[in-house]
Amino acid sequence: MTTIKIANAQFWVHDQDEALAFYTTKLGWEVRADVTMEAWSFRCCASPRPGTARRWS
Repeated sequence: MTTIKIANAQFWVHDQDEALAFYTTKLGWEVRADVTMEAWSFRCCASPRPGTARRWS
């Protein structure tokens, strides 16, 4: 049997603050990145599950 592991998933949400609060407050995940690029009206948040190895600094 083949095991599949998901390394990265991206989700588009209407309210990023609400989504980030859900993952950190309800699921207990930590915020490792929260970057806003004003010129593109774009925000990127990285919130891996607890115990996930840090793959960037």
